[in-house]
Amino acid sequence: MKLRNNLFSVADALRDESGFEYSIRLNGDDVIYKAHFPGEAITPGACIVQTALELYSLETRREVETVRLRNVKFISAVIPDSDAVYVYRYRNIVNDGSVVSMQVTVSSGESVCAKLSITCRQK
Repeated sequence: MKLRNNLFSVADALRDESGFEYSIRLNGDDVIYKAHFPGEAITPGACIVQTALELYSLETRREVETVRLRNVKFISAVIPDSDAVYVYRYRNIVNDGSVVSMQVTVSSGESVCAKLSITCRQK
């Protein structure tokens, strides 16, 4: 199940010499939030990881599949607030042609919500 344009939409993208970042807005009406937790919705960790992979695929125009997740830290809740913008920042990207390793930080304003170390395979 693709989350882009369902659970989240892209608000902005920026690139520089050290990596790239995507700003997203969450759709609080998505069916995932009706199950995870009604009345007090938070974004499931699996959706935070999947969003990171989908944004990487959007940036590179190549589908990817997870090889390994390590040092995954969920620091604060990612809440589907209509005013909130979440930024996925990609740094330390190492691409050997078929396998890519990267560090992803998810934040809202000054608050860091998650830190992910992802290794994935390009399809």
